[in-house]
Amino acid sequence: MISRQYSIRMLPTEILENIFSMLDLEDLHQAVLVCRKWRQVGENPRLWKRNGFGHLEILVESDLEFLDTRRLQHIEELILDAEAQLGRSDIKLLIKSVEKLDRLKYLDIPRSNLSSFKPARLAKIVSKLVALDISNCCLTNKQVEAILKVLSENSKMENLHISDNDLSTVEPDVLAIAANKLLGLEMNGCHLTSEQGRAIFNRMSDETKLVSLRVFESRIDLSSLEPDVLATALNKLEIVDGCFWNLTDHQTRAIFKQMAQYSKLRVLRISYTNMSAVNPSILASAISMLEKIHVDYCRLTKDQGEAILNHISEGTKLTELNISGTNLSAVDTNLLAKAVNMLEVVKMEDTEMTS
Repeated sequence: MISRQYSIRMLPTEILENIFSMLDLEDLHQAVLVCRKWRQVGENPRLWKRNGFGHLEILVESDLEFLDTRRLQHIEELILDAEAQLGRSDIKLLIKSVEKLDRLKYLDIPRSNLSSFKPARLAKIVSKLVALDISNCCLTNKQVEAILKVLSENSKMENLHISDNDLSTVEPDVLAIAANKLLGLEMNGCHLTSEQGRAIFNRMSDETKLVSLRVFESRIDLSSLEPDVLATALNKLEIVDGCFWNLTDHQTRAIFKQMAQYSKLRVLRISYTNMSAVNPSILASAISMLEKIHVDYCRLTKDQGEAILNHISEGTKLTELNISGTNLSAVDTNLLAKAVNMLEVVKMEDTEMTS
């Protein structure tokens, strides 16, 4: 009579895989320790992915060793923890491992010094991803040019965070094409030139896939853009998060005039931008259509502040308001209280109010 142990060892690989696929994570961990064959079968990355191993977070440098294990070869998301301290050799090992992960879609490695890698090598990795965060990665001019070029040509990329890298040398048209092929783009502190800004918004006004744009850029000068072009571009998006933009009075009036008529915008942050020239009624009407608005330190007039709060008190979609740095001393205290109580989040730092 064949022993039970012998019969189990003789099970075909396909049957073992089917059995292992029914195990939870803890049992699968135990199964791969039984014998060499079970380990060989149990390390199939499909089994681990079913148990939530489609994601890996690197917390310490020793976690990098897991990237070479067979069970992780099907991971789709790799995140470097914000507190992780990786040296140059660790970063090289990380990039080498990333190149082997054919199914990787999401890569989140901000604050990693990537300056020593060949531009073409980084661009090849970028071309296969859906989402990437390489903010503050000390990228060289050649690297950012190669990355943006591949994104402008043929890429699966949908969301890119590339803040705190100097993009000023990228050809304006290349940057504009790449930006408007994405769904989400974050490029804060990237030293964008006025030519790049014009190219991005000109293309955006004609055709774009962008839904969310975040640009905190104190140096960007958009004042030479046609007001209607800029207004059309911004009102095509759902989320615009920026500040310190150099806009003309004509541009701010055009943006809010169009917003009051028709806009896809849900969230707008336009902090530290002079909006004093916008008609109070139009401004308030436009803001009332949003879910979140940050107009802090925008030199709002007393009439504008009062109009905004009047609209809010009458009932709007708005849940969050940042109106810091605004003179609200002329606003009736009952009106102010009613408007504030209709919101979930209110920020009014450095705001002048009646005592």
